Amino acid sequence: MSSSLPPGSGTVTVSEVCAAVERIEEAVALVAGAVGDGDRFDLGAVHPDLAAELVTRLLRVADRATAAATVAAGHVTSVSGPATGTLIAGRHASPRRWLEIDAGLAPSSAKAVLARGRDLHEHSEPVAQAWLAGEISADSVRELTSGVSGVLRQVTAPREQKAALRAEAVEVMLPVARLGTPADLKR
Repeated sequence: MSSSLPPGSGTVTVSEVCAAVERIEEAVALVAGAVGDGDRFDLGAVHPDLAAELVTRLLRVADRATAAATVAAGHVTSVSGPATGTLIAGRHASPRRWLEIDAGLAPSSAKAVLARGRDLHEHSEPVAQAWLAGEISADSVRELTSGVSGVLRQVTAPREQKAALRAEAVEVMLPVARLGTPADLKR
């Protein structure tokens, strides 16, 4: 970014986000190309501890990128698509088909991204913020959102009361997600 503001402060423009995504694409191309080409990068020569650290960092970066894409998909489908009478990206009536065709996702993966994005957009802002900040993983988000939603489906209560119960459950479980593993959320 050309701004002298530290990350997370001030307004970010659409062009800054687009430029950042372009830089991410370039960086991932470099890393993937190097890892995939033993003539350019000898992964076997990397100390195992450093290799493990690189793997962990790559997975965490990919997870945060997935968080941003999922939250953005929740927004896109709230302002375009079947419920709005507008096409997604100017050509897709179906959100699932949009992700299948433009992002190359399998139908089941597209449905999962859309469900999670919708849930984060409509019900679980604190969970979305924690995921975007890299405080919790996609697997923890899945356990948290699907677990809470699954329990709430069994509750007979007015919508407002279910919303309050969801907020309370997230408030209790989010610290577990931050400090523990996805398996800890299942228990």
